[in-house]
Amino acid sequence: MFKELSLEGKTAIITGAGRGLGKALALTFAEAGADIAAVSRTVSDLEATASEVRKLGRRCVIIPTDVTNEDQVKAMAKKAMAEFGKIDILVNNAGVEVAKPILPLPELKTPAGYDPDPTPLSLKEWQGVMDLNLNSVFMCSREVGQYMIEKRQGKIINIASGLGVKPTPYLIAYGVSKAAVAYFSRCLSLEWARYNIHVNALAPGPLESDSYYGCFSGFKSI
Repeated sequence: MFKELSLEGKTAIITGAGRGLGKALALTFAEAGADIAAVSRTVSDLEATASEVRKLGRRCVIIPTDVTNEDQVKAMAKKAMAEFGKIDILVNNAGVEVAKPILPLPELKTPAGYDPDPTPLSLKEWQGVMDLNLNSVFMCSREVGQYMIEKRQGKIINIASGLGVKPTPYLIAYGVSKAAVAYFSRCLSLEWARYNIHVNALAPGPLESDSYYGCFSGFKSI
């Protein structure tokens, strides 16, 4: 590990840390020296992540949280502060995608030949994607950000997506939510720059893991 990449003495909250990209981020941050607050809804997944983090010699606090629930997000931030006394890094990673058309269509082949679910996207599903992919980023940033502002330092990393830049059929809700995450990150970076808080968005391409199978994966949450 290069010295300039060391996170020794830092603490990081990572949402969606039970599986997939979130788990990989937790382990990578731990390898770099950070202590981890692992956040997701599934306790068993969090425990598995925590076990691997601890094998790397770092602390890992698991905080089961539905990040679409405002009260739970507030409680999560308070618990992380109580455990570590500070929060240096927040990674907003939790997300979900739904591959469905807006209306019933006679042909549902993508250019790659994938057949999406022919059932039209419902308003409930649209709202569910926005709640997890976008609203959780707002709430987690707000609750954790207040502690960062007090200390006048912090890093917030929001996981956007290449699909928020490149329009893709049948993933409208996902793409819109991730495009909004990127724009939210730009705006927040300007609001909080004076407090030495850096806000960035990362836009990964297709990933293969136990919870994410590329651009067209049906309904998966991480």
